[in-house]
Amino acid sequence: MSSTAYLKPLAGDGCEFWVAIRAILDRCKDVYEAQCLIEEVPLCTNANFLVADAANHASVFEVASFSSDKKRMSVRKPFGGLLVATNHYVSHEMKEFDEPHFWHSEMRYSSVWNSLLRDAPTINDDKMRKLMSTPYPYGPCCHFYSSGMGTLRSMIFNVSEKKVKVSFGPPDMNPWYEVDMDAPIGLKEIVCKYDNVEIEDPEQFWREMD
Repeated sequence: MSSTAYLKPLAGDGCEFWVAIRAILDRCKDVYEAQCLIEEVPLCTNANFLVADAANHASVFEVASFSSDKKRMSVRKPFGGLLVATNHYVSHEMKEFDEPHFWHSEMRYSSVWNSLLRDAPTINDDKMRKLMSTPYPYGPCCHFYSSGMGTLRSMIFNVSEKKVKVSFGPPDMNPWYEVDMDAPIGLKEIVCKYDNVEIEDPEQFWREMD
């Protein structure tokens, strides 16, 4: 899930994004069921949900809830086997809901998309870890913690094998751990490293895009 319409107030009745995520994980076995649930559940959230299943199906559900009578959901499918989502809507039908979003969201979207295009169709774990560890603006990894834009965790899901690799904190400074989603995880304290970097050009970074 990635938030859109940053700091815009929600209106109307419905569930916030975390309720939808929990319901999808608990009740849905594939992307189709996730879409049905999102369409049926009254949502009050501005978010992109990227959902994938063990049959290698994937979709991005772009959801807008600016008022009780101004809600919409659009579905994006992979293009060339690739699908990317950051903090803004991409679908044409969502343009009227795309309140001015920030420059950094487009930069992260473009850097990830271009990197995947260069590596396709031979994308593997090593290339994904390298991509996730590439600092902004050439990749998605951010160190701007005091500005509210620091990477908290990075995750690579193998939905077919039900395994996930996760790095806590910025992945260019921290190790990756592998988790079997069918095995008990238990509790463990992990202390991560990070650098708090000042944004070089804050005005451009937070520039609102129409």
